[in-house]
Amino acid sequence: MLPAYRPSSLVSSPSMRCVQTLPGADLRLDPLLSEHGYDREQSAELVRGLEGPSAVCSHGKVLPPLIDELSGLRVHLRKGAFAVLHRLDGRVVHIERYAV
Repeated sequence: MLPAYRPSSLVSSPSMRCVQTLPGADLRLDPLLSEHGYDREQSAELVRGLEGPSAVCSHGKVLPPLIDELSGLRVHLRKGAFAVLHRLDGRVVHIERYAV
């Protein structure tokens, strides 16, 4: 499904599971997306700073509070699930959730 969104950037937690989820030579690893390096404000700022369609890979303990910080909405994701956040003028205007 990821190719349908044609992400121009791939950013991931440095954990092996995330690196395997988003394979690619252009993958950028950032500890702010890891369970141990997550910081609510700094991690959200990292994601807000991404331009164009982007894919972000993180963890079940990180994604719900990160999405909350970005959108103001509480989102629950089951293990292996993912969310697509649609932004307009830097604001999240819609969230799609997918279970795997």
